[in-house]
Amino acid sequence: LTPGQYYSLPIEHLGIMSIAAYARSKGIEVETVNGMVAGHASVGETWRDIRCIAHRSGPPALIGFTNIDTFGEVLWLVDRCRREWDHVKIALGNTFATLNYERILRDYDCIDFVVVGEGEVSFTLLAEAVLSDGPVEQVPALAWRQEDGTIRSTPPTAMDMDEFPWAARDELPTVLGEGFAGAVFTTRGCLYRCTFCGTGATSDLLGRNRYRVRSIENVVDEIEYLMMDFGVEFISI
Repeated sequence: LTPGQYYSLPIEHLGIMSIAAYARSKGIEVETVNGMVAGHASVGETWRDIRCIAHRSGPPALIGFTNIDTFGEVLWLVDRCRREWDHVKIALGNTFATLNYERILRDYDCIDFVVVGEGEVSFTLLAEAVLSDGPVEQVPALAWRQEDGTIRSTPPTAMDMDEFPWAARDELPTVLGEGFAGAVFTTRGCLYRCTFCGTGATSDLLGRNRYRVRSIENVVDEIEYLMMDFGVEFISI
């Protein structure tokens, strides 16, 4: 790519950053690792950064992984996390996990939970349950394996997108410094069911809420914030 093309390419993970922002708004301490933003050349570098965070902040109670087509790499990282921290809980999310949660939980006992669909509320409530050693049965959009090996799940729910805090911007200074674009999302979900894409199938789980939009005012306010606080001059939507 030319520098001009980089300028329009967003590499923040707004999904993870939105989950982090929501969890932090509820008093949950969250640290994130994004190998793409950090420029990792191997999964070993990602593992190094995870360990560095734990060294700084203390052993993690819950680790979440996002995954679309990197399941093998995620399993490698999960194995290292299990060896390092005996009691840590492992959750997996995003489209691949959502559409295959029964098979994942059946075949991989190293994974404790799958967040089915959107993660902000579910991951935060799961974190609260893990931290308090409480039950998870009331956490929406969650799948888990019971002691007898059976798989249980709760139905997903859809929140008004304007009720979410704006995505955390931990990654944005690095992204801008490398010449990439800042980004906002304005909609979530999809009305269609293209056979080559999992977004429509995931959106189907929400029924009539499968496609939602943020208010214009909310989006414009966030863009203004990015301009004023980060000097962003180009926004990828």
